[in-house]
Amino acid sequence: MLKYVLILSLILSACGSDDPTEEEGMPNETEDLRDTTPPPEMPPVDENEPEPEPEPEPEPEPEPEPEPEPEPEPCECTVGFTQCQGDLEQMCEPDPSSTDETCGKWGTAMECASPQQVCILTMCATPDGCVDEDGDGYGNGCDPGPDCDDADATVYPGAPELCDGKDNACTGVVDGGLDVGESCSVGVGACEVTGAFICDASSAIVCDAVAAAPGVEICDGIDNDCDGETDEDDVCGSSFCDLDFNEPNDSVATATLLGAGSMTVGISCDADVDYFALDVTPNRAYRLNLPYYDTLGDVDVEVLANGTTPVGTGATFGSGLRVSFTAQAGSTYVARVSNVSATDTYYQISLVEELSSCQNEDIFAPNQSRSTASLLLPEWYIDGGVCANTSDWYNLGSLEVGDGVDVYLDMAAPIVGDLDLYLWNDPDGDGNFTIAGSSLRPEGVDEDLYHVVSVAGPYYIQVTGYLGDPGPYLLEYYLD
Repeated sequence: MLKYVLILSLILSACGSDDPTEEEGMPNETEDLRDTTPPPEMPPVDENEPEPEPEPEPEPEPEPEPEPEPEPEPCECTVGFTQCQGDLEQMCEPDPSSTDETCGKWGTAMECASPQQVCILTMCATPDGCVDEDGDGYGNGCDPGPDCDDADATVYPGAPELCDGKDNACTGVVDGGLDVGESCSVGVGACEVTGAFICDASSAIVCDAVAAAPGVEICDGIDNDCDGETDEDDVCGSSFCDLDFNEPNDSVATATLLGAGSMTVGISCDADVDYFALDVTPNRAYRLNLPYYDTLGDVDVEVLANGTTPVGTGATFGSGLRVSFTAQAGSTYVARVSNVSATDTYYQISLVEELSSCQNEDIFAPNQSRSTASLLLPEWYIDGGVCANTSDWYNLGSLEVGDGVDVYLDMAAPIVGDLDLYLWNDPDGDGNFTIAGSSLRPEGVDEDLYHVVSVAGPYYIQVTGYLGDPGPYLLEYYLD
């Protein structure tokens, strides 16, 4: 080994280095060139060892599981079933939030339909011993007692009386305590029509009358256009003679038509003559009535056949004149009213058939209803008479607040029955008239009525017999 070291030294010196030890990086001759550090031991190679497996690829992220669908809420009950909540019955009603038609929810607990029933187990039932077919609580063996009609729940002892044509309260009287069949009226003025109270389809009490259609307002003391006012809009003019709405009727050719059972009013001024064409049927007897306001002046009346031939002249009767005649075939008839005092005056004229056997029928007929009431002026003292089960009506016209109405009804001889006196007005202006005052003294005693007007409007006087009594009378009317 030393030999090789020496050879190496010689080679290095031949390269021209004065001091081989000064050459950077070269070893000193005294240095041991051998590396005494043993090399690391390498593990033995196992030829049979398998090649290393490749790194596994990362597994993909798992997909999130879907949210589970909510399970439907369980049904509370089956639709139509019932259960008891103490003494109350509870029914299962359809649940609108459920797709199952049989699935429902419990409704509000209710009392049993009949007071005789109790809720037993799951439903209302009638205890043994009570037979109540209509569920009104009354029946054979029931505590309240038997039922007079066990097929109708609105009929039982003590039930409220309904307007239904039944004896609801089991008193033996149909529609007991109600006004069914009583007289009533609808409309105002000339539109008023009388009728009777009846039951309608809803068991309400209504008047079966239908108001007449309104007409044109004329000067006659009547509310012709049915607006609650009489002779408004200056229809009567500015003078007394302008009140006669029948003008012009100064000749046979322009005569005002007057039918049987109808009435109208007129004004006779100085030499004025009024004609009325009488609508009659041959071979029938008639009465032409003409009461007039004799406080102002006098009038005369006659009936002419074919416009020229007199068949009757007015005879004094009560508070006016009357002509009786029988219509003949082939003839026409007119009434001629003339003024014989040269003083303007008011009169009323009507035509009636002689069909009534009533001895008390007066010259103001037909005035048996408010719609046909005779116009009565203040300070007119008249003779009248009511027939059995009828009334006489008088129109006082439209009165103002504060007016004093003073009416006297004297029983005329021979005194028969008991007559009563009523004053009517329409306080609300709705066409429904009510009694504003009355005088109801005993039989044979004169009646006296005084009333101060508190509501302006039309007023009427009614003279009627108590319990339908007939009788003659004298009537006086004053306005303070």
